[in-house]
Amino acid sequence: MRRPISFLLCCTLLIGTTVLLGCGAVHRKATFASTGAADPAADNKVRDDFKAARTAPLPAEAQAVTVLIDTVPEGVSLEGGVLGVEEGYEHVILGKFALTGDAGLFPAYKTSWRKPYCYPQSVLVVGTLFLWALVPTFYPCFTTENVSKAEMVDALKLLAYEAGGNMVIATYVTHDQDRAAQAVGFVLQADARVLGGLGVSGKGDEEGDEATDEDEPADATDSAEGEDEKAPKD
Repeated sequence: MRRPISFLLCCTLLIGTTVLLGCGAVHRKATFASTGAADPAADNKVRDDFKAARTAPLPAEAQAVTVLIDTVPEGVSLEGGVLGVEEGYEHVILGKFALTGDAGLFPAYKTSWRKPYCYPQSVLVVGTLFLWALVPTFYPCFTTENVSKAEMVDALKLLAYEAGGNMVIATYVTHDQDRAAQAVGFVLQADARVLGGLGVSGKGDEEGDEATDEDEPADATDSAEGEDEKAPKD
């Protein structure tokens, strides 16, 4: 009687441990397509550079990237999914992107121990026509694409940095209040006048400066006329 009880206890502990470990979070995977003349080699370089840097701390230059969610800056129009630059602004649309979880047969797990633990079992899953996926030891190898929105924003900044941009216009595809699984959008080299004020147009500032310059001579003339009136007449 002791053996069956011991066996059941071991199975219970094993199953309980695997359930508590939960699904494995994975790193982001990027796809990028530049605008203008097709350049697959450059697009692939952006993707590969992002992949190489995604596990390292976010560079200081990337931290400076501005991320806008479900909104566009002044001087940019979005109609029917097509992004455009309005006249008088110097935004440059570099390309569009998609960020998803890097899952698949051999997922890019964020926790290092899952790779040696799960990759051999992934081979068994294929070899047994996915029957091995029903075995409790495989449960920790299931993946989840959800990450915190703060982590997703860092990934958006890194992608823009690798693409040579300083602004991202994005939307979350699947998300809740605190977490997101995917994001899509555009990478821009934003007009410095708008980027500095995030909505304060440099064009408006120039018009204001011109108006001020035009008012100055008028004020000087009025002042001169006033002095003439006050001067004593012979």
